[in-house]
Amino acid sequence: MKREFAYTLLNRLVGIKAMEARKILYLPPPANPHGTSEQTEVITPVLGQARSRYLRDYRAAGGSKYKYDDGAEENLLRDGLTSAFRYITQEIRVLFDPDHEYACVWPTHATLARVLKMINEDLPEDAYRAQDFLGWVYQFFNRDEKKRVRDENKGTPRSSYELAVINQFYTPSWVVKVLVDNTLGRLWLQMHPGSALAPTEPPPLPDERISDQPVADYLVPRTGERIRYQRLGEDGQVATFKRARDITLLDPACGTMHFGQYAFGLFHRMYLDEIEHAGQPGWPAGTVDP
Repeated sequence: MKREFAYTLLNRLVGIKAMEARKILYLPPPANPHGTSEQTEVITPVLGQARSRYLRDYRAAGGSKYKYDDGAEENLLRDGLTSAFRYITQEIRVLFDPDHEYACVWPTHATLARVLKMINEDLPEDAYRAQDFLGWVYQFFNRDEKKRVRDENKGTPRSSYELAVINQFYTPSWVVKVLVDNTLGRLWLQMHPGSALAPTEPPPLPDERISDQPVADYLVPRTGERIRYQRLGEDGQVATFKRARDITLLDPACGTMHFGQYAFGLFHRMYLDEIEHAGQPGWPAGTVDP
């Protein structure tokens, strides 16, 4: 359980740091918890100060409790983080739930302070903006434990826990793209060959790709490009397409949602396709409902 406690907290801390780096963390000011949310930082300290803006304001709003009482700094850090987790949980749910069983134990104040210092000082800000950042955290958190399991029993798991440890791998971006392009992307192109997702030139190598625009250009040749989508509807009519909103994608081992992030981009492009081609043959008639 100790590893679950540790990873849950670490995932929350680096998750908030990634939101701060993208400037998408909005919380109500501590002095006015029912007020309008504003952009803030919980992990990143204010330049030249020891605390972040949120913890600084939380300390000011808490009166003497976080200034003169025994353990004031420890209580400030725990209470401030818990407050931020609770607000974020209103939108993101389980991941930041402060009442979850894996959130019931805290590290010592010295350990927590040291971890925050490492998060703020040991990596450049750009690292937290990388799309696959959380995936690499997930991968390296288990590195030593995975080696231990392999060394002690030649890689053969002796429990469900060890089975999980040795099978947790971070999926590189190009593998994600191959798999999603040849499932979700292939399905869409079988319905709409003229979609903006269709490749117009050979795909670049992963390190040479300069555009973030989604395009299904990692398609495996001769695996369905000549097939056109058809399905028999409940009314007995043959349909040649499905609306983007009616297509679902399942990742049964989603981890840090690396597949989901890329698939989200494809879905977004698919919705734009429908808007741009609304009413044309082979596309939904009229405007696309929200």
